[in-house]
Amino acid sequence: MQAGAKKLAKASPQEKEAFAAEMAKQIQNETDCNVRMAIIATLAKLDTSSANAVLYAGLKDPETDVRVACCEAWGKRPSPEATRILAETLSGDTDHDVRLAAAKALATAGDKEAVTALGTALEDSDPAMQFVAVTSLKDVTGKNLGSDVNAWRELAKQPDPPLRDRTSLASRLREMF
Repeated sequence: MQAGAKKLAKASPQEKEAFAAEMAKQIQNETDCNVRMAIIATLAKLDTSSANAVLYAGLKDPETDVRVACCEAWGKRPSPEATRILAETLSGDTDHDVRLAAAKALATAGDKEAVTALGTALEDSDPAMQFVAVTSLKDVTGKNLGSDVNAWRELAKQPDPPLRDRTSLASRLREMF
């Protein structure tokens, strides 16, 4: 699996999709949690429809560690789809660790849906969930309201919350000159 993944850096989109499709078949019959997690980690590096399908399906895996790995993978590919999937996981999964992983992964999102989902997570009475939600909100918004959960709740309720400018420093400098 690792050898195949290393070759993918120079592979065509069709070769990447074929590899992801093969991994999708393998994970369906895999009983070893560690192997499933390795497949998830490998597919996290591929932006193909099969890889996305496996990462989405993996959020229903019976093993917590696999679902956490899927949250981490979605966090590495910020997009409206990733935000939606992580928000669903944050509100719908029953495992505390998976929900924490989803909240943490939302830190890479750059949209108001992430702010809304994290604002909802602030309603959780668990201090760990509140801490992770605040930390992720700092990343998403670029704001620092300290650790005042109520101030973060108010920010999350705004119809048009502030979002961090994700433009790189290099890009901003090029625009200036």
